[in-house]
Amino acid sequence: MAITQINNVQNALAIAFGKKLTYNPERNVFLTMGFTSTLGNTYYKAMRLSSRILVCYEIGEGYKHTFLNGITIFRIDNNHLSAIAQRVWGGCNWVKFSELVAASLSIDMLKKVLKDDFLSKGIRKSDDELISMSRSLIKETFTKQIA
Repeated sequence: MAITQINNVQNALAIAFGKKLTYNPERNVFLTMGFTSTLGNTYYKAMRLSSRILVCYEIGEGYKHTFLNGITIFRIDNNHLSAIAQRVWGGCNWVKFSELVAASLSIDMLKKVLKDDFLSKGIRKSDDELISMSRSLIKETFTKQIA
């Protein structure tokens, strides 16, 4: 993905999420500004993208754990974002955040989306093929997009 395209996507993200974004090159992630709740937890969104998808993690940082409150996966088409999958946890149902857990959950979500998409076109794919495609799409989001 070219840097000009990244800048266009970054602008689209800022418009879509209504917040100023920063880019953390060490983690290869776009971050929204966080806010702190009255209980002292800080909440923000962390987003990874490739030329085809954007994965948005809703993250909270408490006094003891970093937790995952939700994942939304967007399709990127000509710098336009369309949500294709979403999973939300909250309250007492939070998930302890780790890159491995977040990626695994994202792969599972994409597998379901791809399966439904192929079935709607009359195409059958094995679970192994769907998982492989999903893994590849998620792996792309971990590839550095900005030098």
